[in-house]
Amino acid sequence: MATFDPSANAPDPNSGGSRRWLDRGGKFCVAFTTLRDRKRTRGGKEFLLFRGEVIDGQPTGQEGKKFTQRVFINEEAWKRLGAMCLAMGLSEPFDLSSDQEVREAMLLRPFKARFKVESHDGNDYAKIAYSEPRDSMSKGEAERCDEWLENARERGLDGWDDADDMGGGERPPPPGDDDIPF
Repeated sequence: MATFDPSANAPDPNSGGSRRWLDRGGKFCVAFTTLRDRKRTRGGKEFLLFRGEVIDGQPTGQEGKKFTQRVFINEEAWKRLGAMCLAMGLSEPFDLSSDQEVREAMLLRPFKARFKVESHDGNDYAKIAYSEPRDSMSKGEAERCDEWLENARERGLDGWDDADDMGGGERPPPPGDDDIPF
């Protein structure tokens, strides 16, 4: 058996882990990158679990950080979902019961949102509090979103590949058993 040196094989302290997760509030340009799952709360409300990435925003230094977002799809949440879709520039109807149509409609569409921080088991998680109107994005933010989208496609990011999700010792998103409708 070969000798194993843990120090030589330790993860880089500057990558992965909680440093990859958005853990502060602010206004950010973001995009959903993956539809992770379709679930229900204990109360029976259905939601979609998305993975997203920060593109730009305030406070600075958050670019590239990941976040997870529950998007409720019950009728009580349709106004918020509608505002989010319009912020993405999406105005055409799509079938919420079809994962393929949801992916085609909502993934890789940059939008601006205000995030708030929630704590769960000693970890802070940033969640979308509300979506900003489409015209609230500055010209510079729109340009950075266009660059990000071009780079995302070059990286092969298409919303169908979950290879980057949840691996590498990252802390998982908080459990989803609440009944908050968004």
